Amino acid sequence: MSWWLILLVGAILVSTLHKLLPRGRDLHLARLRERARKLGFRVELQRTPLAIEVPPGMLVYKLALPRVQPEKGFAFERRSAGWERLVGAEPSPELNDLLASLPQEVRMLQRDSHFAIVVWSEPNRVEVLDRLFESLQPLTRTPVGKGMRS
Repeated sequence: MSWWLILLVGAILVSTLHKLLPRGRDLHLARLRERARKLGFRVELQRTPLAIEVPPGMLVYKLALPRVQPEKGFAFERRSAGWERLVGAEPSPELNDLLASLPQEVRMLQRDSHFAIVVWSEPNRVEVLDRLFESLQPLTRTPVGKGMRS
């Protein structure tokens, strides 16, 4: 009788632990966000510094960048007709190239004095995160924007 009780308690514990372990999409998102942290991104569930609401199902990824003057900042949102400027000067050719290289999952890109802020829907493949990181590399080397010296 005691063996049956021990087996029953063990089965209940195993089933409870199994329910708590991440799997499927949750496991993928945990791996994606861990990879993002290793690349230097901060993952946040909040508004952007411009107080723009983050659409449902999207997250804010922030990447620390070399400091620039606030007037060198910009913000662009992807619309059906292409990228629309929300803040900042007209885009330079370098910035246009950067915007064109961003993955389709990116909805908005903002550059403030300290960060590149990306609003996007997290992709199904980690390779897309790596492509995002590579696309943002021009911002880590030199500020990209109209009127900035080379």
